[in-house]
Amino acid sequence: MVERDLEYLHENRIVYRNIPKDIPDMVETEEYYYYPSGTNVCYTLFQGDHKISSYKALFWNFLVLKYLNPGVDLLHVFKFIADEDNGFIYFKLRELDTMIDDVINSDDTPPVNNIRKVVFKMNSKLTPKEKISLANSLIHRKRITTKVISDAITEIAEKGEKINYKEIADVLGCSVKSISRNIDTKLKNKISDLNNNI
Repeated sequence: MVERDLEYLHENRIVYRNIPKDIPDMVETEEYYYYPSGTNVCYTLFQGDHKISSYKALFWNFLVLKYLNPGVDLLHVFKFIADEDNGFIYFKLRELDTMIDDVINSDDTPPVNNIRKVVFKMNSKLTPKEKISLANSLIHRKRITTKVISDAITEIAEKGEKINYKEIADVLGCSVKSISRNIDTKLKNKISDLNNNI
């Protein structure tokens, strides 16, 4: 289980979660936000139970923090997050100053992000399996794709449990063979990284 020092971000009033509510077709319920047309400006950092595992991922997280906190001096925040002792990353980071300079000098366009249609609220009482099932019904998913598998992996990781093909299959309501057939090396590495961190 990851124990991030989120209190530091709270004390410094750093925004790290953004739920867009100004999208015309957005639907809000007690459990989730639904965007029928999709949105690529929904950012929810540090929500799961896994740490940032690569230079590229950390760079993207820094870009999102800059985007969500315009005009705020984030140098101390970047250095705090990049310190392994604070629970955000679990790899040896080199060239931090170069990364920070690149982020600070980047433009103000929204960082590249996956299009999302369903965003569950932090206080949602739905189980991971219920979330996947509901999301599938809302966006009419019919195939077991790498994206669907990745979402299931993330949901399972949020429970702090070990991830295996049977668990993923149970969440998605499919067979273990379907998972084996559609999983790729990137997702296998993701599972390994998350399991090593539990």
